[in-house]
Amino acid sequence: MAYAPNKNREIGGEYRYTRYQGGDFGLGQVAGICQTTTACLNQNVTGHKTVETNEVMVKLNYRFDRAGPVVAKC
Repeated sequence: MAYAPNKNREIGGEYRYTRYQGGDFGLGQVAGICQTTTACLNQNVTGHKTVETNEVMVKLNYRFDRAGPVVAKC
């Protein structure tokens, strides 16, 4: 969204929400259940991660007043 208080100035803002697909990943084996001090059952451990972002951008623009389009001269 933008607002122009006059022909040379513009004030605007934008908002963006992004959610990326999550995924599972392995963390390896850990000693999970120990029935005695010498016999432990190892368990595979997995994790899950999703990423979400919230972004806000505020912009200020100034337009220089020119007499017309700029044309290259050879």
